[in-house]
Amino acid sequence: MDLKVAIQNLVLTQLRSEIGKLTLDMTFSAREQINSVLLRDLDVATEAWGVKITRVEVRDIIPNQEIMKAMEMQMAAERTKRAVVIKSEGERERSINEAEGKAQSRLIGAKASAESTKLKASAEASKLELEAEGAARALAAIGKALGNSDDAARFQLMREYISAQRALATSNNAKVIVSPDSVNDIFVKAMAFTDTSIKTE
Repeated sequence: MDLKVAIQNLVLTQLRSEIGKLTLDMTFSAREQINSVLLRDLDVATEAWGVKITRVEVRDIIPNQEIMKAMEMQMAAERTKRAVVIKSEGERERSINEAEGKAQSRLIGAKASAESTKLKASAEASKLELEAEGAARALAAIGKALGNSDDAARFQLMREYISAQRALATSNNAKVIVSPDSVNDIFVKAMAFTDTSIKTE
């Protein structure tokens, strides 16, 4: 028996068996594993022949042209897949950033609008407060001049009524004013009250 040929055939048989258990990608990264399995199996098989196998080393794994072509197509497909994934992730990040930017802009706008409304309300409240204080001081001065706070209140109401009637009469809009007798009576009294007040002063 040609021992060298027998061992070569045994190695090839075992090698085909082990590689058949692996995927193509695993074949290139499992060289140490293949060496270990071959050493164990060959040592057991050749022991009956009086041969001791101490080392097995797979140096090169060279696939045939069809496998190389398939590997190249697989790598190209993987690269295309990664490119599509990266592009998709980029578009997703861009969409998220744009949405966050718009939301932030709307939030800032809403805060600015709320602050503006708050400032306008505060200014209006201050204006009304100052006008009320001014009216109170004016009413107090009129009351002091007339000697009676009730007369001062009536006097102020009459002045406002006369002012409103004058503004209505001098506006550019066409109008028809219908005043009940009670209003005319109030107007006459206001005029009389005003004339009396002016004479008293």
